[in-house]
Amino acid sequence: MEENKEELTLIIEGMTCAACVFHVESAISKLQGVSKVAVNLITEKARLTYIPQISSIPDIKLAVRKSGYSAHTENKLAPEYGITAKRLKTLRLKTVISALLTTTLILMMYVPIFENFLGHQKHYVFFIITSIIIFGCGKDFYLSALHSLRNKTTNMNTLVSLGTSVAYGYSTLLTILIFLDMQNSSSHTYFDMASIIITLVLVGRYIESRMRKQTTDAIRSLVNTAPITATVLRDNSEVPILADQIIIGEIVIVYPGETIPVDGIIITGVSMVNESMLSGESMPVTKKATENVFASTINTGGKLTIKALSIGSDTVHARIIQLVEEAQESKAPVQRFADKASSYFVPIIIASSIITFALWLILPAGLQVEKAIISSISVLIIACPCAMGLATPTAIMVTTGIAAKSGILYRDAATIEMSSRVNTIVFDKTGTLTLGVPEVIEIITSGLHSQESLLTFAASIESESEHIIAKAIIKKQTATNTPIPLAKNVTIEIGKGASGFVDGHFIQIGNWGYVNKLDSNKTPPFNELNKHLAQVYISIDNNYAGNFVLNDQINPRAIETVQSLKKMGIEIYLLSGDHKTVTENVGQKVGIKNILSSKLPHEKLEFIKYLQNKNHIVAMVGDGINDGPALMQAEIGIALNNGSDMAIEAAKINLNNTNLLNCANSLSLARYSLKKIKQNLFWAVSYNITLVPIAAGALYSLTADIPIPYLLTGLINDNGLLNPIAAAAAMGFSSISVIANSLTLKRFKLILHQENNK
Repeated sequence: MEENKEELTLIIEGMTCAACVFHVESAISKLQGVSKVAVNLITEKARLTYIPQISSIPDIKLAVRKSGYSAHTENKLAPEYGITAKRLKTLRLKTVISALLTTTLILMMYVPIFENFLGHQKHYVFFIITSIIIFGCGKDFYLSALHSLRNKTTNMNTLVSLGTSVAYGYSTLLTILIFLDMQNSSSHTYFDMASIIITLVLVGRYIESRMRKQTTDAIRSLVNTAPITATVLRDNSEVPILADQIIIGEIVIVYPGETIPVDGIIITGVSMVNESMLSGESMPVTKKATENVFASTINTGGKLTIKALSIGSDTVHARIIQLVEEAQESKAPVQRFADKASSYFVPIIIASSIITFALWLILPAGLQVEKAIISSISVLIIACPCAMGLATPTAIMVTTGIAAKSGILYRDAATIEMSSRVNTIVFDKTGTLTLGVPEVIEIITSGLHSQESLLTFAASIESESEHIIAKAIIKKQTATNTPIPLAKNVTIEIGKGASGFVDGHFIQIGNWGYVNKLDSNKTPPFNELNKHLAQVYISIDNNYAGNFVLNDQINPRAIETVQSLKKMGIEIYLLSGDHKTVTENVGQKVGIKNILSSKLPHEKLEFIKYLQNKNHIVAMVGDGINDGPALMQAEIGIALNNGSDMAIEAAKINLNNTNLLNCANSLSLARYSLKKIKQNLFWAVSYNITLVPIAAGALYSLTADIPIPYLLTGLINDNGLLNPIAAAAAMGFSSISVIANSLTLKRFKLILHQENNK
């Protein structure tokens, strides 16, 4: 049934904490045919794989609804990321109304002129105002808690609802007794406590939602770069249409200042194109006829006519967004632990509140109902599983956004966590430390054949290969305007070379060990002039015939990259399939001392395993097919965008530009991100461990006879009990502080090339 599986993204509404995430994931996971469920609190999305024939979309939505939340399918044309502007506006309105009513209530309760005016009717007015706040502005808290109760689960709203219900219920009971003349009208009620708690929680939720929205700014900015309209050439006329109506193969007209709507090839025109939204490179790139351009990049120069090759979800821009979304909605191992822990947290807090209430009733001092109510409410209100639930996803959200804008694409959240632990990095040479665009600068012949013949034979065999050296030889042959004969029975051996028949001759071209199989000369023919350059050898009919000398320039950012990695304390290796002399020359130039050369793909793989057995956590940087096994074996594979499809697929980090410094940036950013995650979790856990006992009355025996400083009287009363109102404020502050700490990731400074610092 594997081939029938489909991916689905649902928008989940009503989640407030990590416990909610756990409940939704559990509800969906229990359905048959569903796998790989990941729910994200920040984006409010559930991404899952399912078999439609077993569990349909309505079945999945029903399971979410039964767990106490609502779900709807995502609109691909207008994707949502977290709370929408409409919901944020509604939340703001409820917060403002609740704040105004609560302020009115406090004035009536504590300003003598109002209290005297209302007289004994005051409790009825207090009841009406508080009821409006609770069942109007705070309605969602209670509905969510009720849904959870029906499904035998709990969440943050359960705590808020229980805490305020105790205060509201006790006050309502007193009001009824006063109405029945069974209680003195001077009795103190706690309507103000319930109202203030609801208002403070709403204020906290509103601030939290606004800050959550900031964590998704990066992905929103990526999505918003896609143009809505385009101009196409139809019947020799320029026709304006919606961008999603473009047909593959159609000619698209892009004027200066406009955004390119497709991936395509330029037919006519020369211009400068700003590709920063894809690559992170700030300088525009010159583009001319026959060169490729990409959707969502900006034409900053002349008019371009472009043939559409990829549209919509098939463009590079769309694939980048998909990768970023998948990374943001995935879970790091530390987050899964936090989500599961939070699912047990709320029941533990409820039990703690009940125990607190009971202990205050059986204290030696006698029946202390008022203290029992205050303490039990404080325990419910101050506990905050939200902070634990937000600790990891907020940091991951900001990290992936920063990375994407700089051309760094993490595969998932686990990649970020593992990247932070890397202590060893292994570089391939060609296409990473060098530019990977070698040129044939010399052809040496043994004397049996002319240079022209060697070039023709070599180009014929290499025309079957995609290797960069093969492209260099073909480019050299093409420049001579000499036709390339057809090769037969071509065999390519990855990491070694290629062989075949050309005009009846058996040709082998590759490294010395490959072409030297039947040659009596055991020493590769170097000379002092070219020994530091790449050599490719050719044999004809099993006789050494000559070699091609190629030059590949050092990547201009290689030295800075190596220096940056050394400052991070990372051990660096150069691992290449090229000859020892050439490899050591490159290593010396860029500052790498640990150099291994002449390594075949399986030998590169074995070396990565060797490092891992020595407790190294390895990142491998490569771009070729021969790097694929090593990239897969390493804890973190890093591939540049100019690499082979196999390398890009094998890697866990893709650099969407040729900026080698992003190798260091990707690891440095991951370290900083994990640091913030640990800070968030430490704060969330410490907050609850410290303040829940205080809310229960742990300071009572210590402060009963000690005067409370005036500035703290609003937080702790003269008996050492925490004010439930202060508990509500502290709870909101806990979540906000975690998000604020994650947002400081935006201040992370990328390691920049010196030219960009001018």
